[in-house]
Amino acid sequence: MLASLRPEVDYITIIYQRVSYGGRGCSSTLIDTIDYLTSAGLIDDVYEYEVDPSGYDVNPQLYEAEKRNIGLEMARTYGATHFISLDADEFIESSVLALAKERTIEHGFDATACKLVDYWISPKNQIPGFGMAWSDFLYIPLIYQIKPDSHFTSKYSDWDFFCVADTTRKLPYKNPHCFEDDVFVHHMLTVRASKERLLSKYLNRSSYIPPVLPAENLVDLYWAWSAGESWGPAVNLRDDIFGIEKSFGILDYNDKADSRNSLTAHFCDNGFLRNSHDNGNPLNEFLGECSEFFNNVSAEIVGSLEGIPAHQISKECEDVECIRDFFVEHRHLFLNAHPRIKVIVLTEDHLRLRASCLISWRGAHVSKRETIRTDTSTIIKLNETGFAAVKEKDGVWRVCGFQEMW
Repeated sequence: MLASLRPEVDYITIIYQRVSYGGRGCSSTLIDTIDYLTSAGLIDDVYEYEVDPSGYDVNPQLYEAEKRNIGLEMARTYGATHFISLDADEFIESSVLALAKERTIEHGFDATACKLVDYWISPKNQIPGFGMAWSDFLYIPLIYQIKPDSHFTSKYSDWDFFCVADTTRKLPYKNPHCFEDDVFVHHMLTVRASKERLLSKYLNRSSYIPPVLPAENLVDLYWAWSAGESWGPAVNLRDDIFGIEKSFGILDYNDKADSRNSLTAHFCDNGFLRNSHDNGNPLNEFLGECSEFFNNVSAEIVGSLEGIPAHQISKECEDVECIRDFFVEHRHLFLNAHPRIKVIVLTEDHLRLRASCLISWRGAHVSKRETIRTDTSTIIKLNETGFAAVKEKDGVWRVCGFQEMW
């Protein structure tokens, strides 16, 4: 990202933190990476942001807005007239940024935004179409004019902004502009050097709305996916235009220190069993057990007016009400559906068994999806749904997460 930005901007700063919003330590390679980027001339200044949980409520967007304000103030101190706030997984080509700058200056726009294209697991796997949220295109605020009253906040959720965008990226405006489709950002949505790095993304996310599916289970399913599978997002193969995979090798980005879980096996709907160990792994015997459990739960959802029975929800589940609310909201989509298990991922986590399951509610004959992002309230059938379950101390499998995927 920085290499493509450098020719078109005068001043680049990085805001980083050693401790996450949730109190987790940073990657062992973070400081070395910052040192490398500084020595390569790709950044001009660095600011370490220190989290003080005692001064905030549970909404991590307060931290997010504060960090963006720090970057804005550093640009203002430098004497910049315009400002861009990008996340680490957002990339824009130099020629495209040059075009955006030209149009911004020519028309005097004080706030601009562009659409984004998502990438899945690899920078070579591009999801077709532009990213959407809340049934509309999701925009990335791009070039802002710096004004005396410019200030990011986490309180713009209900603000009448000129496009759909993240709350903490909005600034006041008078002459805004949404760029056409020739100006867009490449969003490396699930592209990370290792499974542990992807897990860190979801454990430390700043979204105020937590996922119903636990982060570990979400990442288990994502990491089991590969291009050409009959589940998950369809992708188009593209060149790695930013050299992201090559950059993973500059430093030891692929380290797997303090792994939270270990992949045991996953089972796909074509009957092929993939193991990270030999076929004699004793945990493989639980695949049939998991399959039966998830099938039973699916059948009870379809046949019940109340959804998942209370005794089948784990006592450790923090989102019991979310699970029930999701079922109530989408129940009409389950009626007359024929659930089919697409993949099961088994992991051993702190001496417990954890299972992640993806179920298709569209029947046995699943055609290639033409539209990836769809508002499920307006379609007849539900896309794939993720289940998470744990085998607890009493030896019983229970659901600990449940949500629509993709």
